[in-house]
Order: sequence, then structure tokens, then C-alpha cells
Amino acid sequence: MVMMKKLINTFKTSKRIVTTAKKIILRSAKEQYNDMKIEDKVTNIRSEASIMYKSYIKFIQRDKRAYLDELYTKELHNIEHYNFLIEEIKKAEFRIIIFSGWISDKVIDYKFITLLEEALSKGANIYIVYGYKSNSSTDSMKNNTEAALFNLKILQENILAKKYSGKIYIYELSNHQKIFIIDDKFITVGSANWLSNRRYTNEEYSIVQYSKLYTEKKALDFIDLLKLKAKLIL
Repeated sequence: MVMMKKLINTFKTSKRIVTTAKKIILRSAKEQYNDMKIEDKVTNIRSEASIMYKSYIKFIQRDKRAYLDELYTKELHNIEHYNFLIEEIKKAEFRIIIFSGWISDKVIDYKFITLLEEALSKGANIYIVYGYKSNSSTDSMKNNTEAALFNLKILQENILAKKYSGKIYIYELSNHQKIFIIDDKFITVGSANWLSNRRYTNEEYSIVQYSKLYTEKKALDFIDLLKLKAKLIL
């Protein structure tokens, strides 16, 4: 509500700027063009006003976008991460990007694979990234990773069999980033390992930033990073 009032005040301030500018133009015209014919004066004023109006429109469009980006920011806590992951994947239409330190069949289960398959059938390209490097990895963690990769391999086979237009890319990368992007609508950054944490017994926190311009840029940056440094597993 505060940001909306700020946005409205910005529009009002911008309108006052234009009104004042028009007055200055009129005064300037009176002082500088006394020797001109009335028709020439009117033409000159209209031209100046048109330039100012176009500048005003550009200002409004730029400022409105900035404030709307601020308005659509929210927080995620604990199990909200998993619920958000599932609900947003259901809406995906052309791109899903998920960076997680680890992957596990606790998250990448039949339900999750089904959602990914639905997204692929709509033409979405999916990028899944994992690979946190540690000397303390347990057998349990390795088994969870292998089970998740097995489920993803089955999905790959279904893609080929059903000839979906969407593609899935599974990358291994020395990674501790926790990133979630859907259709370049938003980027989520925080502490939650999206693809291995299902129970959320520890406190986890993330910020969702709905910024089309910023998210699109970061999505392309991440894809470039994968091409440069990551190993394509599937």
C-alpha cells in the first residue's frame, strides 16, 4: 500500500512538472517571439509542448515499471519453499531454471517428474543444476542423488518417446547457489536447497523478486555459465 501511494505521488509530481514546463514555454514564447506572427507562435508552442509531453510519457513508463517491480517482492519461509516450487512449476510455459546444492529423490519423486513432464509437453525448456563439492558426502546423500538421476533419466526417455517440444538439461556444477526461475517472471534467491530439501526441519529463508527485465538477464547469464563451466549429465 505504501509503495502504491508512492507510485501515485510520482505520477502527480510528474504531471505538475509538465504543467510548470508548459507555463515556462508560454512565457518564453511571449518574451522571445513578440515579432512573430500569431500563427508562427502557436506552431512553435505546440512543437515545444509535444516534445515535453513525449518526455513525460517516457518518464512515467520507466518509473511505473521500477515501482511495480518493487511492489511484487515477497518472502518464503521453511516449507513455503516446497509449496511454492510445486505451484509455480505447474504454471511454467517456456523456461524453468533450478540451481540446488544437492538433488534427492525425496523431492525429485513421481509427483515432481509428472509436473516436469507437463511443463515439457507445453514446450518449456528445463535446466536443473546440482553438484555441491564436499569431502563429507555420506552414502545416503549419494544414494539419494543416484535415485533422483534415475527418475530424471526415465523422464528423458519419455521425452524422446512422446516427442515433446520442450527439452530438459541436467548439469553438474560445483555449486552452492539456490536459484529458482520460472518463465523469467521472477527469480528466487535464498538458503533453501530446492531439489533435496522436503521436510525443512531447519529454518530457511528466500526472497522472490518479480522483475521481468532483471530476471530475463539473469536467466541468460546462468545459461551462459552452464555452457561455460558445467558438465551436462543428461
